[in-house]
Amino acid sequence: MTRVGPRSMIVSPPRKLGYRRERNEARARMQELEQRVERLLTREVARLARDTLENGWDLVLFRPDLTELLDDDGHAAPSA
Repeated sequence: MTRVGPRSMIVSPPRKLGYRRERNEARARMQELEQRVERLLTREVARLARDTLENGWDLVLFRPDLTELLDDDGHAAPSA
């Protein structure tokens, strides 16, 4: 058994491994969701750019830093 925390709580190794597994799964899920949001924002930027450009994806290809194309709230900015 391992001592953890200010009150020297006893946490058994299998339980500790369970916490690590949950943490790792949560991190992986968070990374998946971040990538999904980035893909959605990229598509939205391309859709908005299509109003001005013949091919909206040109903007995404030639300005790959997505943050330059978002407003202060993180939404695709039509004016960018």
